Amino acid sequence: MKAFVESIRHGFAGLPRFAGRDSAGRFWPYAGAVIALFFIAAAATMIPIMSDGVDAPRRHRCAKVEVLRTPLQRRRPWKKLS
Repeated sequence: MKAFVESIRHGFAGLPRFAGRDSAGRFWPYAGAVIALFFIAAAATMIPIMSDGVDAPRRHRCAKVEVLRTPLQRRRPWKKLS
């Protein structure tokens, strides 16, 4: 476990250094941590946007909206829509 944390720490510390290569055992824990952080950030960004989209139909269900009526039909409410 200590090697896992150390490889992640080494990967983030080496971000400004573009020379050299790391072994696969040192790279993949760091790559997994970067991918996990990306998914967490994406979820944190998208959850508020998606919850607004899911909540919108419930908000609009209660609103009185006359989409199917033309202006002439709004002036004559006794005439039924065909």
